[in-house]
Amino acid sequence: GIDVRQTGSGSTGARNVSRLLGAYGFLITSFLDGLKGVAAALIGGAVPGSEWLVPAVIVAVVCGHIWPIQLGFRGGKGIAPAIGALVVYDPLVLLFSATVSLLVLAALRNVTVAGLAMVTMIPVVALCLGRPLESQVLTSLIVVLILISHRKNIREEIARFQKSHKERKS
Repeated sequence: GIDVRQTGSGSTGARNVSRLLGAYGFLITSFLDGLKGVAAALIGGAVPGSEWLVPAVIVAVVCGHIWPIQLGFRGGKGIAPAIGALVVYDPLVLLFSATVSLLVLAALRNVTVAGLAMVTMIPVVALCLGRPLESQVLTSLIVVLILISHRKNIREEIARFQKSHKERKS
């Protein structure tokens, strides 16, 4: 009976849901949000035609997740549907980017920074693997959308880093 948008970060994403429901809520929400991305990639891929259709549908589902009309444009942060879409659209790019994320997580023990590292690596990996232009554009747009949705988290991480840096200096 609690509106998840009224607690924590105000997001409907898995991380905020986990604040109320714990790991179980995180897993269920991540899975369902990821399924949105899987469905978008599969449906877009089922329509014959332009190679730009699937990337456009994936960008649309990430936008719809971040800014859902029915929730007053306050949704999740876009990572789970992006991951779900990439599972279908380009699993190798996702695998290499997730590896970077795990390394960052092991080194820094910071879930937010690790997740953002993964997301920002996706277009770099797509470029390094020689993916077609539409894939590079798609992955770059997804990064921009997710970074916009995480702007508050990024500011908090920078402030936390600056504070710890100042404490180490003194």
